[in-house]
Amino acid sequence: MTRYYFDFSNNGAESPDTVGTELDGDEAAGDEAIMALVEMAREVLPGGNSRELAFEVRDENGRRTLRVSIVFDLQVL
Repeated sequence: MTRYYFDFSNNGAESPDTVGTELDGDEAAGDEAIMALVEMAREVLPGGNSRELAFEVRDENGRRTLRVSIVFDLQVL
């Protein structure tokens, strides 16, 4: 098991994860990041015309392992 940290970014405003989560590897961390990003999107949307939400994942050694993001852009036609 490896401890992964999920640092959240909302339009560039960063919230670092100081606790982390024990998971069975990078693939499990990616799955966790995707599920967490969907939950965060539900909490913060709507809220403006454009928004980028992201999780940057790092392992217990501080190595960045992956980044998952969602970009919302409302365009009035």
